[in-house]
Amino acid sequence: MGTSPAQVRAPEPTIAPITSLASRVLNGDIVLPKFQRAFVWTPQQVLYLLDSVRRNYPIGSLLMWRTTAKLASCTDRAR
Repeated sequence: MGTSPAQVRAPEPTIAPITSLASRVLNGDIVLPKFQRAFVWTPQQVLYLLDSVRRNYPIGSLLMWRTTAKLASCTDRAR
């Protein structure tokens, strides 16, 4: 018959402290891929999100993709 498809590990949810994620972003370990839509939040909306995190309110999830492929990313850090 042909070859079997490569074994793909199912994604597993993990919990990471926001400080850990922020540190990984600042270190360049987590980058925004070029195919991601533009950032559209206002500064006030960002503050509301951070307030929700501080109060331990559920905020949903982040989908993160780990790859060894060299991908184009947004590296400019306009503030």
